[in-house]
Amino acid sequence: MKSTPHAAALVAGAAPDPLPDLEVLFKKVKLKNKHGRVQLVVKLRAENNGLLPSGACAVDLYLSDAPVLDSTSMLLVEKPVPGLNAYGAKKAKAKLEFEGGEPLAGKFLIAVIDGQEEVEEFVEENNTAVFGLE
Repeated sequence: MKSTPHAAALVAGAAPDPLPDLEVLFKKVKLKNKHGRVQLVVKLRAENNGLLPSGACAVDLYLSDAPVLDSTSMLLVEKPVPGLNAYGAKKAKAKLEFEGGEPLAGKFLIAVIDGQEEVEEFVEENNTAVFGLE
């Protein structure tokens, strides 16, 4: 079973705040070269590991030269996420194509859930996931 910040707080003897706790995970990333184009398929999982349901928000998917959001980061797509029940999850999929076979090796995909901070959360620091492309 996955440990959550709420479980860690309970083990430490503290009562966690009854708030949502959003997290995004990369489940599958597939790159294909097709007829001079690069096709990128990304499957994500948005989770609420908190004690209360969350409101609706979005997952922003970026392509970056670095494993952090910076000036090289380019927003690829924004995927809406409906409100999630406590300990609920929702899958999201993005299918993107790049012209001219732009090399993606060495770049990073960065997924950010609730980047606009619309949902008050127990932990805000776990809203980003990074995946290195090979």
